[in-house]
Amino acid sequence: MIVKAVGLTSEEVRPRRSTSVPRRFPQPVPPLNCLVITGDGRARGQLRLASAQDRHFRCDARDWCDAPSSAVADDHHLVLVDLRYLFGAVLRDAMRLVARHAGRCACLLVVCGGDDTGAEERWARQLGVDLYFPCMPVVDAVNLVVADMTRDCVAAA
Repeated sequence: MIVKAVGLTSEEVRPRRSTSVPRRFPQPVPPLNCLVITGDGRARGQLRLASAQDRHFRCDARDWCDAPSSAVADDHHLVLVDLRYLFGAVLRDAMRLVARHAGRCACLLVVCGGDDTGAEERWARQLGVDLYFPCMPVVDAVNLVVADMTRDCVAAA
């Protein structure tokens, strides 16, 4: 009991129940699940190493020969297709994969191209690819996109 004195009178004030909100800890950010299809063996090695060292980033880096057309699964947040090292029939197959999954995929679809003329970029934009990077190394593209996605996830949490 608390007695509050005001002038000549006093009144009894009962303590209020605490209405404070319990402290909430931020939810853990789920790891970003990435699929990278590239013909660059060195880049695949770097991405696998980064994935092994970072618990917030899981990357399945595949060569085009190891990536069937059904490789894009629902649990991927990011799918990046590197067209820079693909030629002939393999390039056509990769472009078909991108065309099949653009707009249908619940993930962020990114294409790294090697065309300086802009025709490849127009093709990608018409399909509805989320991001197109002309002549950018695939590791740089992954770093850029993952940093942006991680920043958005942390801000939302």
